Amino acid sequence: EASSAADRAAEDLPQAREAEAAARDALQSASASLTALQAEERALAKVLTSATPGRWRPLIDEVQVESGYEAALGAGLGDDLGAAVTEDAPIHWRNLPPLERAEPLPEGTVPLSTYVEAPDLLGRRLGQIGVVEDERQGEDLAPRLRPGQRLVSVGGMLWRWDGYVRAAGAETPTAKLLAQRNQLRALRKRLPPAEAAETEAKAALEKARAVTAEASRREKESRDAARAAQSVLEQRRREHAQLAQKATVQESRLVSIEETLERLAAEIADHEAQTAALRERVAALGEPAAARDAVEGLRRALAAKREAFAEARSHRDRVERDIETRRKRVEAIAQETRSWQE
Repeated sequence: EASSAADRAAEDLPQAREAEAAARDALQSASASLTALQAEERALAKVLTSATPGRWRPLIDEVQVESGYEAALGAGLGDDLGAAVTEDAPIHWRNLPPLERAEPLPEGTVPLSTYVEAPDLLGRRLGQIGVVEDERQGEDLAPRLRPGQRLVSVGGMLWRWDGYVRAAGAETPTAKLLAQRNQLRALRKRLPPAEAAETEAKAALEKARAVTAEASRREKESRDAARAAQSVLEQRRREHAQLAQKATVQESRLVSIEETLERLAAEIADHEAQTAALRERVAALGEPAAARDAVEGLRRALAAKREAFAEARSHRDRVERDIETRRKRVEAIAQETRSWQE
């Protein structure tokens, strides 16, 4: 189990490191995108700040145009957007009420005010500028313009009521400035998501780092546990070998004991047989008191016989000594007889 856990931890650690590397790459990408957006936003803001210097706030700062209609607005108002919105400026816009009898634009056109958010003081001007789809439509409708009216195309072409025409493609500073302002607004709209993406990427990287650290910790702990388990296993194997050796010795002793038990069992059986025979003999002896009296009588008789035996052996000894004495005497007499005969 410890080895399997170590293997699983070893497999999890590279995956966690890969996830951390991917999170780090994502953070670098998000940070790079955010840095690029911030740099572009600062540069563009600096350009726009330097493009509208002066003491009075220009009208262009109060105007917002839909993306794609910058050229149309630039063609319709031109440098007039650089005039101030305060009446104390030398060149400014005055806030006048709407025209009582505004002439309608040629049919088929859309007022430029539809695509522009501006102060009310531009109401008269924007209401008298129509937007056409293309140059052909502008050429067809230009003769129908009433005094003060203008037509503009999305591409920036201008038709004025008095016959003045400016072709598209001739980019005006105002149109360029409007495009840059729209670009700046678009950049600033992209900044919060980019910042959120960077924050999310940072959180994801921190989480991936935590997962990697945890995986590394588990891998080390499981590896240490596996080594410890292996050490315990080796110790148990040595103990098992010692116990197996002891078991072999004990089994040999057990065999010897079993042989001894068999021999003792045979002896016990023999003794039991002898005991049974003795019990039978004892049972055949009859009454113990009579047997004791008989034994006592036998002991007395034995004592008498021993006494008689002792007396007989003493007598025999005396007779043997007497015989030896007489034999020696006979030898002496025979010696004396031979001496006398000689």
